[in-house]
Amino acid sequence: DRGIIAVGGSVDFKKKLLDVEVAAVKANPAIVTAVMKDPPEIKGETDMLVQVHGSFDNPQGTASLEIANGSVAGVSVDELTAMLALADDNIKLQQLIATKDAYGVSAAGDIPLDLFRDKKQRRNPDAQMNIVMDLDKARLGILPALTKMVEWGVGDTQGKIRLAGTLEEPLLFGSVKIAGGSVKAKYINTVFDDINLDVLFNGNTVQLKNLSAKLGKGTLSAEGSYALHTDADTAYSLHIKADKAQLASKIFTGTITSDVTLQPEQYPDMKNRNGNAAPPMAFRPRLAGSLRLDDVLINMPTVPELGEGDSNIGLDMKLVLGPKVHLYNSYLYDIWLKGGIDIKGSTVFPMIDGTIKADKGTVKYLRTDFKLNQAGLVWVDPGSFLPNVNLDSTARFSRYNIFMKINGPVSEMDLQLTSDPPLTQNTIVRMLTLQRESAGSNEVTGDDMANLMTVGLQMTVLGDVEMFVKQTLGLDQFRIYTGKTRSGIGFESAYDRNKELTEDEKNQYNVLVSKYLNNNFMLGYTTSFDAVDRSIFGQYDISKHMNITYSRSYDMSKEPKDWYGLEYKISF
Repeated sequence: DRGIIAVGGSVDFKKKLLDVEVAAVKANPAIVTAVMKDPPEIKGETDMLVQVHGSFDNPQGTASLEIANGSVAGVSVDELTAMLALADDNIKLQQLIATKDAYGVSAAGDIPLDLFRDKKQRRNPDAQMNIVMDLDKARLGILPALTKMVEWGVGDTQGKIRLAGTLEEPLLFGSVKIAGGSVKAKYINTVFDDINLDVLFNGNTVQLKNLSAKLGKGTLSAEGSYALHTDADTAYSLHIKADKAQLASKIFTGTITSDVTLQPEQYPDMKNRNGNAAPPMAFRPRLAGSLRLDDVLINMPTVPELGEGDSNIGLDMKLVLGPKVHLYNSYLYDIWLKGGIDIKGSTVFPMIDGTIKADKGTVKYLRTDFKLNQAGLVWVDPGSFLPNVNLDSTARFSRYNIFMKINGPVSEMDLQLTSDPPLTQNTIVRMLTLQRESAGSNEVTGDDMANLMTVGLQMTVLGDVEMFVKQTLGLDQFRIYTGKTRSGIGFESAYDRNKELTEDEKNQYNVLVSKYLNNNFMLGYTTSFDAVDRSIFGQYDISKHMNITYSRSYDMSKEPKDWYGLEYKISF
């Protein structure tokens, strides 16, 4: 890159002697990985000096390396310094120190050159590494440098790890402990507090003796083991337990109680079956246990895409929804769930049994809240995570009762809209989109065009304001529209509804609020932004077919205008 690399010296191929010096100043650190088969990614600026002399069979030399403001395998470092010596067929790592802010990791030891040779060409078949890493100064504050998923960490680390064995089969010895640490993960508001960790490295086995942390008023704990080199049936075992652990994030907030194990399981590998022969047996991870959710708030802005993945994990999980499981998004839904499911099989071919039902709530469609009569998710197709949806809901818009039904799998849901008095589905969609009573007409007026522009304004700029006002005041309707200050319950005559707006009316923005005080009585208020035109209105439903309406309107004139109505609905 912008640095300098200089090489000088001599190589005598006849006598097999060399005397070479390589120097680099602010160079690309990838130069140090040039001879590696699978090198790690290294970034930053490198100052380096390497001196090698002696015979091809027994070279001697020294090397120093310093990387500033870089990263190694994605781990950022402020400075990495290494001092090495080559003698007697051995690389001696005299010192390696990597620092980030006030935290650091150091290492020292020996790496026989034999380990870089093919096994058959090694002079000492028993050659092994012997490198000791000191983690006492690492501390949890170094975690943000290791992964972008951690925002900060606090707490001391204690331990040393000795790296032994060969490059093909490394061995680890030692231990790492943490007492009373804290970590803040990205995207999670809850702090993992009072973290205690005890890990033992015993050659081929890494044993997680204890990992525990406080999450809110609950706890999370884990224990298990991992074998570096062994058969798949004993490669790993992990037991995770959550006891009323409280987790808060932008999407999920709630209490989790779980008892889950992860272990290998043997299964018939149908994918690699040869003709009609019995399928070969293979191993895959198996997730088994239970998960219970209580006092949950889930805000999922969109339906997640659930496609086929490459993972093959065995499943034997039980999901239970406790009380107060709430699905809420201000633009989409406000639903309370109950029920549970059993998931067996695998991620390749899941088998799900059970039902999740909506206890109560509303769904929003075309800026209109539909009250749930009944709703549920049921899994009827083996081999799929996608459930079938069955939803029946009702909304009231002006003099109409709107009914919305949704049926079918999530990927291909069939939505049907009907009304009383009856309207076609296209007319209902138009009426709800424009938030204007259609009275069965399919004509598009100037009033409609003006309201169509307001739809975009309300859904983008004013959407959050609308939701805040509706929730704070407990309103059934809060909408902003252009045109005449109407009550919104159908008091206008057909002539007034279809009449083109004047220029002043096109530029006039109005606010409408209304609320059903009980199932039969609705009270509302409309006003223009300048408060010149305004009205108060009410409607009382005597029966399914008959209601009484009243409106009092004010404008520039001194006298208010009263309107009384008796409405009777007949369905054909």
